[in-house]
Amino acid sequence: MKRPCACVVIMDGDKNVTANLFTRFKLTAMAEPSSGGTVSPEGTTSYDASTQVTVTATPASGYNFSGWSGDCSGSGSCVVTMDGDKSVAAKFTSTAAIAFHSSRDGNSEIYIMDTDGSNMTQLTTNSTADSDPNWSHDGNKIAFVATRDGNSEIYVMNVDGSNPVNLTNNETEDVSPAWSPDGTKIAFVSTRDSQQDIYIMDADGSNQMKLTDDAHLDDSPDWSPDGSQIVFASNREGNNEIHKMQSDGTNVNRLTNSPEDDLSPVWSPDGHTIAFISFRDGDAEVYTMFADGTNDYNITFAVTEDESPAWSPDSAKIVLVSDQTNIVIFDAEDPESIEAITVKTGGSSDGGLDWKLIPSSGS
Repeated sequence: MKRPCACVVIMDGDKNVTANLFTRFKLTAMAEPSSGGTVSPEGTTSYDASTQVTVTATPASGYNFSGWSGDCSGSGSCVVTMDGDKSVAAKFTSTAAIAFHSSRDGNSEIYIMDTDGSNMTQLTTNSTADSDPNWSHDGNKIAFVATRDGNSEIYVMNVDGSNPVNLTNNETEDVSPAWSPDGTKIAFVSTRDSQQDIYIMDADGSNQMKLTDDAHLDDSPDWSPDGSQIVFASNREGNNEIHKMQSDGTNVNRLTNSPEDDLSPVWSPDGHTIAFISFRDGDAEVYTMFADGTNDYNITFAVTEDESPAWSPDSAKIVLVSDQTNIVIFDAEDPESIEAITVKTGGSSDGGLDWKLIPSSGS
């Protein structure tokens, strides 16, 4: 690139002008994905020819730096010699994992695995059932349901399965834990008071409080990413529909209006979309809709039973269970554009999926 210049000459005699031209080139540097971290310098910058530019990469929480693409290679900082226009991308990979419950060892236990189905690790080992794992948003804790004392209670454990702590202690059923985005609260469902309502408690189990007080069945709470609202399923209109309310239990609004049951809503991490299960096509299918309940769309279109949807951390994909034995991943925007990828088959009952970025030493 030539740097533009202008010269004004007053002709009060013979004049001689020489232009000294400097060549400049553009360097474009970016992060892939953009949520994975930052690069410095970032964007497009011009440099004089032969300048050596050092580009550095800093991963975001939950990501590792995996290398460079474009006009640079290697690990660590990248040095680009500006002998032409250059383009550099810092590649970041998420340290994401999927938690789920499975009966593959004879009874329901909590497992985690990488998003390609590898590195499966069993976190719980009990003679009673452990199910419905829900990851804290910082990736350090997992809430889950256990029947260790004879009925379903909410527990919390470390991400490696250590130090399980019983948060609820009631003779009735406490299920469906869901962490608030800031990690200070857990919403859950309880059948105490002779009805099934949504409750909330502090992350240590204290200050348990009822949010809904309805004679019907409220189920499957999930928080909006900003923590201001909770989406849930309820049969208060006769059949199960998806509703949302403020996080204090006020301002309940119905989002779906289907002649068949709509269940198990989960809010996308970007806050724009809600995935849920619907039986409106005759079997269990995964649908998505905007957070205001509009533009509902069937993303599975299968004759199998598709259940337990969970969003990828970047809101681009949905993982679900098909026919209780196959865990598959779909593109959330255009599920027909790619083939569903089978992550893991078990020959047993799998469910309770949750997909989360987890802490890593490289972040």
